[in-house]
Amino acid sequence: MNIDTHGSDDKEWVGFDLDGTLAEYDGWKGVEHIGKPVERMVLVARLLHWLGIKIKIVTARVAPRDDGEGGEKARKYIEEWCRDNLGFTPEITYEKDAAMAALFDDRAVAVEQNTGKVLGGWTGFLPKASEKAKKAVLDKVEKKAEGPSNEDLRRMYDIVQADARLSGRIKGLGFGDNGDAYRKAYIKLHVMELARALHDGRRIRNRIVHNPGYIPSEMVANRALKAYADAGGGLDRVMGSNGKIR
Repeated sequence: MNIDTHGSDDKEWVGFDLDGTLAEYDGWKGVEHIGKPVERMVLVARLLHWLGIKIKIVTARVAPRDDGEGGEKARKYIEEWCRDNLGFTPEITYEKDAAMAALFDDRAVAVEQNTGKVLGGWTGFLPKASEKAKKAVLDKVEKKAEGPSNEDLRRMYDIVQADARLSGRIKGLGFGDNGDAYRKAYIKLHVMELARALHDGRRIRNRIVHNPGYIPSEMVANRALKAYADAGGGLDRVMGSNGKIR
């Protein structure tokens, strides 16, 4: 697909709508509320990102508004949602430009709302600059050859989600939400499982997030997910029924 960029040297990119496409949407509930991830669309966005294709979130949420609910205030919540659910933070805009190769949007024909089902087939929309990537999509997804299969991506998605859940619990206990917070919680609470989650879980999560070409093996991914589950159980062990530390 040869995109006319009107003389611009900008890199071609693929846009994803947020509400109803990447995230479930059942009505406006405020700038701070973003729905649960639509798993199928999230996997597509992650795959394109892994292939080196530039991704943008295209949403009216960041358009300037007189009531102050748009712009940078909305951007902060979207970036947090992307970190937790995509594993990376793409550029966020409310404008299309000549370098946009395709747009996934529930209000367009391409995507069925809240399911991520692509009605017209999406590999044909890949930029011409990524013809090799287009072939890779077919090879890696349909033929499940080298590169991330759907199951690979699902496991990576599950690891990022598990880390977000555990980090949220640790943050809620007042320890913060980074790697050092795991160590502080482990020392304070004497939950050995948190140390294993830091080594076997968060270490793998960080490689997934910061190295788009990294694909954990099934064994490594399962070990990471077990570490997160065990750490959650360890926290349950030291928590009272009131949700506070015993």
